Amino acid sequence: MRADGTSYAAGYVSAAAALIRSAFPHLTAGQTIRRLISTAHLPGGSGHDDQYGYGLIDPLAALRAPATIDGSDDNPLLSAHPLGKDTDTSIGWVRGISWGGGAMALTIASAWIVIRRRKARSVTKARSVKQTGRPASTPPRGTSHSSGKAGKKKQKSRA
Repeated sequence: MRADGTSYAAGYVSAAAALIRSAFPHLTAGQTIRRLISTAHLPGGSGHDDQYGYGLIDPLAALRAPATIDGSDDNPLLSAHPLGKDTDTSIGWVRGISWGGGAMALTIASAWIVIRRRKARSVTKARSVKQTGRPASTPPRGTSHSSGKAGKKKQKSRA
């Protein structure tokens, strides 16, 4: 059976973390994460990889690893610079302005389209009222939108 992706990985990693926490109840969450990362197999090389993340975890290796791996209590996955955030501030503000300007243009264009359609509908209704004396959505008296015997019975009863 071949399974991959984050949906599969979430259950597998959760089970491995639970196994480590049950074997080493004194470890913090950060130490448990560090133990899983440090004992993972890295098919893409060393460190973080876009395809494999921090590697393929090995629960047995994490259980057998020496206690010196536990390290700091801090979560090793937390960083001062979130993923995708540029540390170069000269590019970051330009990108922010670009995204903000694009969102503003999209909002203005959407509002313009909605207002234009509403005006077109109100002009059509106004013309209809001038020609027939009633709004376009109101059927003339004595007629019905329904067809068949029910509509004919209503017409006969009004006459």
